[in-house]
Amino acid sequence: MKCKQLTQDLQAVLDEKEELVTARDQYRHKFERLNQQMNYVLRGDQPTLVDIDGIIMQNKYLQERIKQAEEEKAVTASALAKCKAQYYAERFPPWGFVTNLTMPSEKDLCYITNFLALLEKKRTKGGMRSSIASGLAVSAKQEQLLQNNPFLDHSSKSSNVVEFRNLVMTLLE
Repeated sequence: MKCKQLTQDLQAVLDEKEELVTARDQYRHKFERLNQQMNYVLRGDQPTLVDIDGIIMQNKYLQERIKQAEEEKAVTASALAKCKAQYYAERFPPWGFVTNLTMPSEKDLCYITNFLALLEKKRTKGGMRSSIASGLAVSAKQEQLLQNNPFLDHSSKSSNVVEFRNLVMTLLE
């Protein structure tokens, strides 16, 4: 029994010695590489110096960042899918009809996108002023039209478009 214990201890010591020899060889190799690079730097023999360890570490870091970005993309895609499903469930109920909502025409979308682009341009330039400060008045209907969805009602579509244009012109002046 004591002999078995001693053989196991001997084997453990030999394994540990083997690991230490391997680690020593790795450090010697690294020392030689770094010494060689330091000689190149000090002598100026080679115009380009390559830090192999730095490149390996940077590669590991970039791979980690790619994994994180892919995980974030998957989480964002699942959240977007949930939001889309909820949006369509609210807008298009399962019984098959839509309540007072129609898609805006291309002309309406063009006005909306132009308005938003000009509004963003004014915001970035710092030229955004309040309508009260500039002496302009916005009607309640114009305000309500701006706050609602860009979907327009069939019954009063032309009046809504006129009101929207007036609102856009008022804000742009």
